Amino acid sequence: MFNWLLTLAQIVARIIHLHVNTGFEPPSSPPNADDKPSTEAIIALIAGISSWIMFPVIGAMIGMILGWSELKKIKTGEKPAAGKLFAQAGFYLSLANIAFGVLGTCGFLALYFGLFAIIFGAAAVSEGAAPQ
Repeated sequence: MFNWLLTLAQIVARIIHLHVNTGFEPPSSPPNADDKPSTEAIIALIAGISSWIMFPVIGAMIGMILGWSELKKIKTGEKPAAGKLFAQAGFYLSLANIAFGVLGTCGFLALYFGLFAIIFGAAAVSEGAAPQ
């Protein structure tokens, strides 16, 4: 006759015990659960990737400008933080593309003018018109 009362008391005791002793109160909603990367962050990533594949100069410029501005907006809280990785990846991909492009251009020019100087210097020496 008192089995149901004993069972009910055990259930209530378990509920009270778990609630009191855990010390964990789950948040009402997960923070930033609905945050999605902004369109500018995604475009910065796409431009950074396309700067390596199709549009080296234009893609890199767009990726750097959009990535930089997006990172500033995320830092100030104007844009959701979910796009930070996208913006960083687009910015750094574009930055690396520009850096390698400048280094490659400088290397090519140094090689070109170095070989040009060697060839004409050797030609001048062979003709006996070497500078004194």
